[in-house]
Amino acid sequence: MKGNILLLGENGSLASSLEDGLKGASVRSACCVADTEGIGADIVVIACDHPFEELSQVRVHPHLFSLPVVLVAPGENLDESLWRRAGVWTVTTAGYDRVDTIVRSVGRLLSRLHHPSTARLVNEPAA
Repeated sequence: MKGNILLLGENGSLASSLEDGLKGASVRSACCVADTEGIGADIVVIACDHPFEELSQVRVHPHLFSLPVVLVAPGENLDESLWRRAGVWTVTTAGYDRVDTIVRSVGRLLSRLHHPSTARLVNEPAA
């Protein structure tokens, strides 16, 4: 699977899990949005101590604002349908399966982004 993932929140084990679970994808980590200068991404994964604050920074960032986001907010009660309309996929599980859920969510999003039919919808050549 190809694609570039920006992981906000320095989480070495999550970065390793994403790389292992999504062979061919590139994972770049930054502790916050301010440290993302020059990092290209297809998807943003927010897995830090203050996910909602980082989400607000992503949405006003000149290069990241329109990217799909996987928001890791363990224990929060979030209405998935409302968040997805804003291009945000939420992961609220706090158990051992949280990393698997994140990897599956990112994999699905990368598959959609790089599917040949997506290129026709946005008038770009397939990657």
